[in-house]
Amino acid sequence: MIKEVIYKNRDNTIDLQLSSDSGVADFSGVTKVELINESLGIISSDTKSSYFDWAAGGGVLKLSLGMMDGLVVGSSCRFSIILYDDDNTHGVNWGKFIAVVC
Repeated sequence: MIKEVIYKNRDNTIDLQLSSDSGVADFSGVTKVELINESLGIISSDTKSSYFDWAAGGGVLKLSLGMMDGLVVGSSCRFSIILYDDDNTHGVNWGKFIAVVC
């Protein structure tokens, strides 16, 4: 599982390179991204658009999570990544990552 760091109250980003069986993920049709965490709930690009950027292409999902409510320094958070597009309206789970909050 991927391990990352969230710097609380900082502008650092987490840049995740997502790939599929056929290579680099194609985000051209993505309509929404969600992160799901057991204690923080669902963090959605519909309501927190500034946390997510997938426009750069190349299968990179850039997350800006330092200002997210509920972060506790010293804790770790496990997130599931869900991507939505017109063909997958219930979302596709792209896996998980763990982030330590500093």
